[in-house]
Amino acid sequence: MGNLHILYVEDDIVDQKCFTRIMKRLTKVKYTTTTCIAKAKELIEKTPNFFNLLISDRVLEDGTGLDLLPFAQQYNIPMILVSGSTHPKTLRDAFEGGLKAHMLKPIQINALIQLIYTHTGVQLQIQSLPKKTKVPKKSRSFVNLTPLKQLSNNDQAFIAEIIQLYLQQSPSFIRNMQQYVQQQNWTQLQKTAHRFKSSLQAIGATDMKVLATNIEMCTNCAANKCKLEKTIHQLNVFNNIALRELKRYLQQHNTL
Repeated sequence: MGNLHILYVEDDIVDQKCFTRIMKRLTKVKYTTTTCIAKAKELIEKTPNFFNLLISDRVLEDGTGLDLLPFAQQYNIPMILVSGSTHPKTLRDAFEGGLKAHMLKPIQINALIQLIYTHTGVQLQIQSLPKKTKVPKKSRSFVNLTPLKQLSNNDQAFIAEIIQLYLQQSPSFIRNMQQYVQQQNWTQLQKTAHRFKSSLQAIGATDMKVLATNIEMCTNCAANKCKLEKTIHQLNVFNNIALRELKRYLQQHNTL
């Protein structure tokens, strides 16, 4: 097999940009991104035998990534599922149904290269990563940009772009969650928490990601309304601190 052409299905803009950045650092690979199941099916139908690999997020606006699995098998395209957390029974059923692999977000470039080689036979090369340097201990931070720096090869323009997206999006994520709790719209609440996790992963906000995961995985939202309100309040407090840290980072690097 020569060049590889990947179809990537993801509706979160931050995850799209991070995936695109990974692809640009690899050799012998082309990629197409789309945001929904319907468009992915359309692309595959229009260009049979064109895509060598399908990578999809688990939760999408028009269904789940696993809805694409039978379609991928019909066209003999190996599929990798990406998600922010593990779902043992769902994954077990998916592997029995032909899923080739599962990756946790954020996507790790070396793990992706290995999976691509395993399931397509294409050996990709990556530009060298920046050398790791010891970072002196400092006071607690709510963000950790080290993975983002490694992913981008310390490209400050790209890092600033992701941070600016976070600064724009995160307040609305929290406002929407507060609104959905008051409306008792539990489906939209959990969908919003899931999407917020992608942004939190991008900036290395581990503590906040745990809170968002707790909201997403809540099994009886109506009975836990007060608890959800407290969790969202705590998430908002942490986010305000994270916003200050990120703005300070941009100022220090003259990109604000």
